[in-house]
Amino acid sequence: MEEAESDKSGAPNRCATMCVFGCLAAMGCRSSIVRRLAFYPPQPAGYSIGPQGQLYTYDGSSDSHRQSHNQSAPPADSINSASGAATAQPDNPPAQQLQRESMQQLLQRTGLPERLKVLSIPCGRVKLAALFIYHPLSPSSSSTGPLSESESGQGPASSVLPAGEGNAREQTRGAAGPLAGGADSCDDQVMQESAKRLPCIIFSHGNSTDIGFMFGLYYRLAYKCRVNVLAYDYSGYGCSGGKTSEKALYRNIRAVWTYATQMLHVPPRQIILYGHSVGSAPCCDLAMREKNFPVGGVVLHSSIASGLRLFFDDIKKSPWFDAFPNVEKLKKVKRTPVLIIHGQLDRQVSWIHSQRLQDAAAAADADWFKELERKRAREKASGKKRLTESPNEETQLNATAMDELHSQRVQVWWVGNADHNDVEQKSGEAYYKHIGDFIHFCNVWASNCHGG
Repeated sequence: MEEAESDKSGAPNRCATMCVFGCLAAMGCRSSIVRRLAFYPPQPAGYSIGPQGQLYTYDGSSDSHRQSHNQSAPPADSINSASGAATAQPDNPPAQQLQRESMQQLLQRTGLPERLKVLSIPCGRVKLAALFIYHPLSPSSSSTGPLSESESGQGPASSVLPAGEGNAREQTRGAAGPLAGGADSCDDQVMQESAKRLPCIIFSHGNSTDIGFMFGLYYRLAYKCRVNVLAYDYSGYGCSGGKTSEKALYRNIRAVWTYATQMLHVPPRQIILYGHSVGSAPCCDLAMREKNFPVGGVVLHSSIASGLRLFFDDIKKSPWFDAFPNVEKLKKVKRTPVLIIHGQLDRQVSWIHSQRLQDAAAAADADWFKELERKRAREKASGKKRLTESPNEETQLNATAMDELHSQRVQVWWVGNADHNDVEQKSGEAYYKHIGDFIHFCNVWASNCHGG
């Protein structure tokens, strides 16, 4: 009885709120509202880029970064998404200090085999700052000599550009060549050889962070899962140019996909989109465009179902003015594997959001099976032998095996003790095992369903 009364009292509030949003959107204020509510770039940024494409990250967390992050998280949580995991902020955090050693030289000094390239990706009139962490596969890569002073980040401190300032953005925009960073052609060949042969995760990070703060997670993914990682900052974040907006997110990931396939020569079916929190929006938008932007798989981590569902989780269908309508877009993804991850103790984005996304993916599967049954019925009626999608007869699956493979297309992992940003921390090696197993499944899917 009390629950029924609560529903009745909540209905007018929901209707009023929806009407307000709808009216403001009709007046042309939608983009401005979304920008104010949804985007909180960290200030200052978590990294700087040197004149030769060296990446310098920051130690600690400044007061300004903590304040900017708390705007998008519950005050009691004091969650620091900078590291990709939830950590308690100290009462008096140390001042942010720029590391004098670049990440490139740190990898070489410690003998780690992975390499790092700082990229400048064109996106319309602006450039996006991006990182490419890759495994050198060419035999010649092992004989590469030590980095020079300028390449290794050992140059004078004055050469380091302050993060968040205009000259840092100009430095990123002005980097020479399609592969910014100043590496020689031999290194570029090694990088492109790796890009052609290994899976590549395109990582779209969450709010109140950037590729500098997230670097540790990117490296661990590359190292533990043996994949390449292409991470980028949205327009208005870090050293990326332009202004933040929902439309900019979608333009950004299309530009990154285009760069990965055309400049790095990554085969589209080897691309795994990874979206954390608000990063799920660009991933879902790109994934639904399967014909024009094919990918090998999608990981949705602590994702939102849609913007309005953050206020009302029982919305049946997203209205036209809803922001980030991931639920509606995922219903159109029928030929791409999807892994949905969410912490059941998430206090920022309820676990219900990922359950809604799971339902949307299940609806897409149901539509796919209906289309397949109609196709089989037509073939049977016409007396034609059913053809599989793969042109290779030796790898064709029979109807039962193909149905079984498709039944595993949508995978979920609910982490019982995890919050919004600490899935990796709370689950430990299980996190990397789930990601690795999913990437392996994506390879099997591509081979059998796309003839890859």
